[in-house]
Amino acid sequence: MQVAAALQSEKKRLSTQVVSRFSKKALEKIFELQSLLPEELRYNRKQIAAYLRDKQNVHLFLYNGSKLIGYIFGQPHNDVVKALKKDDPLMTEDSACYYVDQVIIAPTGRVAKSCLIALAAFFGELNRRGCYRYSAHVLTVNGFDKYIEMMLCKILIQKRTTRLPSFGNYTYVYMEAEGVFRA
Repeated sequence: MQVAAALQSEKKRLSTQVVSRFSKKALEKIFELQSLLPEELRYNRKQIAAYLRDKQNVHLFLYNGSKLIGYIFGQPHNDVVKALKKDDPLMTEDSACYYVDQVIIAPTGRVAKSCLIALAAFFGELNRRGCYRYSAHVLTVNGFDKYIEMMLCKILIQKRTTRLPSFGNYTYVYMEAEGVFRA
């Protein structure tokens, strides 16, 4: 009961916005947030612009009042399978799945609750689009993988540890989940 009350309180401060079309303003906001990621995982302006122009991709901003504090980017799973063929040959095609590519939340003190609210909105947007299968490579560096695993535990269908040599010397947990995400 206390968790639900805390989330309700947090939701009053935080809001999300699905970015539905390309704009220079959105591009600059996303580019600015890239600085919160390790250098090997950042996208440049040209890549971000291309991702924003692709209508299949999903972009979501998280705000605390009027301040942008987070961003989530997802794209069709099969696009990523092709791109990561050398790095993760165990990934298989699944046209009904979306890949969570980037989750960036500014370290504002309540990162876990902020992340939960943002991911709930993101998965809600995917559900509205008819998608109920999700995949991601989640960094293990800061324990984020454990948090995501806990969030998805009721719908998690696959989990394995891997490395993606093209994206730094990091350990990732690859996860696939299926179902309606409930915060």
